[in-house]
Amino acid sequence: YKEMLMYLPFEHWSPRYEATFFSVKIDSRIRLESPPPSDNIKWNRKKNPAVYYEVQVLRGNERAVCPRRFSDFVWLYKELLRLPLKPGDLKGMNIPPKTWFFQAQDEEFIETRQNELYDFLRDILRRPGYAMHPAVLSFLEL
Repeated sequence: YKEMLMYLPFEHWSPRYEATFFSVKIDSRIRLESPPPSDNIKWNRKKNPAVYYEVQVLRGNERAVCPRRFSDFVWLYKELLRLPLKPGDLKGMNIPPKTWFFQAQDEEFIETRQNELYDFLRDILRRPGYAMHPAVLSFLEL
């Protein structure tokens, strides 16, 4: 593992905290015709237009934005289920359901999904040890 990192909920976050602490926030999204640039090839999979939820990662005085599609959150969910820290410690963890290709994705739907994905991410990070899970570190580019 990398250095030990500790998650703080955004409402308790302050830039005065040293780089040992981090927080996340999702309060915006963008619709792109092609994937945003990324140093990590894992997050550059699909080319079609999509909604990217802007996951802000705050650590010390730094702020990074990790644009993530819904499918990236699904990847994180599956990785955590595949490699839990302890059997049964992911009970109650839920990800919003997928949509069908004919289902309208209007602004209200997208905002609701954004809030549900933020709740999902906060739920993971509040579980003991999961802030340092390799899949979480990769997802947040920490």
